Amino acid sequence: AQPSEDGGASGAGSDEDSVADDASSSTLREPTPRRNGSPRLSPTVDESEEFEKAIARKRQIRKAVELFNKKAKLGIDYLVNEAKLVEGTAKDIAAWLRKTPGLDTTQIGEYIAVRNDFNQEVTYAY
Repeated sequence: AQPSEDGGASGAGSDEDSVADDASSSTLREPTPRRNGSPRLSPTVDESEEFEKAIARKRQIRKAVELFNKKAKLGIDYLVNEAKLVEGTAKDIAAWLRKTPGLDTTQIGEYIAVRNDFNQEVTYAY
């Protein structure tokens, strides 16, 4: 290495080079640690199972909406008896009708307009 004008060595291995190397290596980020301190590298089995359950639930909801929009009673029967997404109470069905996006409002009206005791309860709960 050749001495520089200020008396220090220039070239490879100087203090300036090592500082630059340290600065560039600090831009690489470590995995964010979880609350228990270990890095999160892949989902756990529980997280994978929860994800699969959520996907299955969304499919069931989508199917219930499709059936409901074709014929309201079919959608409600699937929702309560097959998918078991809600209890068969008037309050639960009314809440599903109110909160579920994508339901045909004409079908909702036809369902709650049916003259029987249960549908009247759904109408009052709606």
